[in-house]
Amino acid sequence: MNWTDVRIEIGRRLGDPDLKDFRSVVGKMFTSSMTEILENGDNFNLEEVSGLVDDSVRELDFTNSEQVSIIVKDDAIRLLDIFQDIATSFDSGATLIEISQSDFKRMNLEKSFRPAISEVFWFRRGNKLHFIKHPDYHNNITIVAQYLLNPDFDTWADDTDLINDKSFSLNFLFRVIDKA
Repeated sequence: MNWTDVRIEIGRRLGDPDLKDFRSVVGKMFTSSMTEILENGDNFNLEEVSGLVDDSVRELDFTNSEQVSIIVKDDAIRLLDIFQDIATSFDSGATLIEISQSDFKRMNLEKSFRPAISEVFWFRRGNKLHFIKHPDYHNNITIVAQYLLNPDFDTWADDTDLINDKSFSLNFLFRVIDKA
């Protein structure tokens, strides 16, 4: 199903299969519906939008500090997950644990809230991800930050194949069309 097929299907459902009356509206209806579904995070599986899932591999360099911060991608709808790179050995890796900002604040007051030797705590504040390690943990860590990216509708030509080229499932496309 290409981009033209999607617009014709929406036009057909509006009673305008030739897009004489709604040509300028149907594309906007579809993109608005898709963005709304992706932002809400429900009514789809990641496999249905695999072309929008991005695994960003980053090395956390704790050489001179117990804390490292990285900036979240700005073209992402949301951060899906943080995990260690698949190449990391289970013996040399650390356990990544998400904490709240209030837990981070309590770490300064109570030692029991600080990470153990093989743990790395992380939390998000604004557009940054903060990672905290134990002072005796001396390995750098390679993490994968998995994002759901915004679709770039401006790059879609009339003949863009949304299933094979953009990796959307047919079921997902029809759910978006139904919503439009």
